[in-house]
Amino acid sequence: MTLHAVKHEAGTPVLPISIIGQIPEAGDGGSGKDPLLERLVRSLLSPEEAGEVLRGYYTDAFHAKLMQRLHVIRNETTTDAGRRKAQALPEWRLKRVTAFVHHNLDQPLTLACLARVAGLSRMHFAALFRRATGLRPHDYVMQRRIDRAQQMLAGSPAPIVDIALSVGFQSQAHFTTVFKRLVGLTPHQWRLMRGPEALAA
Repeated sequence: MTLHAVKHEAGTPVLPISIIGQIPEAGDGGSGKDPLLERLVRSLLSPEEAGEVLRGYYTDAFHAKLMQRLHVIRNETTTDAGRRKAQALPEWRLKRVTAFVHHNLDQPLTLACLARVAGLSRMHFAALFRRATGLRPHDYVMQRRIDRAQQMLAGSPAPIVDIALSVGFQSQAHFTTVFKRLVGLTPHQWRLMRGPEALAA
């Protein structure tokens, strides 16, 4: 018996009964119980052979190898996810950094500064922070600055330049550029949408 898909002499699949339920029946539109198994079959075989396999014309030898490969793939996926989680910035370090950012948005917040707060080297901190938040430290700081600016724009008639400086931007021009990139509008346009009571003096 080869590893090629073959038809059982009696017209029944050469596939252990416990696995048959995981393979789509012919004509069921590919609605098998295990999509990963189906994708694996299609990636390993030609379209014609894959069709035969998924209709139940199967060898024990091929089945054994397929199940072994599927087991490896699933274990690798679980292991990789666990490894990524383990290598993310620990929660207590993350809280320390985010609290520091929250209370010091008006100050320069460099990568070196945040890494010191976390007690890590710059590159190590940057990698772990991104795994924990999905953002680079710089991008996280910019987002928090814009969040604070939006609160001030909506709740205060202070001039936009003052708001820009109070959340750590060195100029109104830079503030406007970042604000538009993240929000989709300039600070003035966004404030106009909030109503006349929020307009700058």
